[in-house]
Amino acid sequence: MNDFLNEYATNSMVLAAVGAATGMALALFSTVYNMHMDRRRERVYTAIYVVGGVLATLGGMAVISWKAAVLGLAAFAASGLPMVIGDMRRGVREQARQEQDKRRKRLPYAEKGLVDQALMEASEAERALGELVSKKELGMVDLMRLAARAILATANCIKFLSEIGRQV
Repeated sequence: MNDFLNEYATNSMVLAAVGAATGMALALFSTVYNMHMDRRRERVYTAIYVVGGVLATLGGMAVISWKAAVLGLAAFAASGLPMVIGDMRRGVREQARQEQDKRRKRLPYAEKGLVDQALMEASEAERALGELVSKKELGMVDLMRLAARAILATANCIKFLSEIGRQV
């Protein structure tokens, strides 16, 4: 056992004091590190922060036994590297998805259908009104009333679309 510990840690009194001080230092570090993690806005690449915490713990182990710390580093590197790579891949995919979502916000299928139907109805109304005006079957007052109703209906459609846009 003594060959595994650092030279000064072979004395049991020194080992107890160094162990206690290292434990307190690691507890303080982890508390501050956790507060930093709580303040982070970005939630991607979490594995990198986990690696930072593991390295701090290995540093604490190195105070008592650098051989144990090297052994721990090798073990964590073997098990942690695939997890770090996987987390980074997921983070890249998540950022790409968020960018794509920022660029376009599509209307739900039902709302798209209503918009298309309203456009077709407006085109049909324009055609029918044009026909009535060309045949002189519609007077100026009637045409003005219908135009006012069409403007009001269009304004309401715009209002509904802006409300849908805020909900999506």
